[in-house]
Amino acid sequence: MTSVGSARLYRPAAGGDEKWPHLAPVLSTRTIDWDLIRHQRGLEQMR
Repeated sequence: MTSVGSARLYRPAAGGDEKWPHLAPVLSTRTIDWDLIRHQRGLEQMR
């Protein structure tokens, strides 16, 4: 539980910060890499 305060949430896309004003302290500056997720899911399906 000690790492809970250091956890960060990745943004689904750039911008849109006004949608989640209360999450600002825990939002990362990075966004989700959807291309990487699609690629990894494709590799898993090939197994």
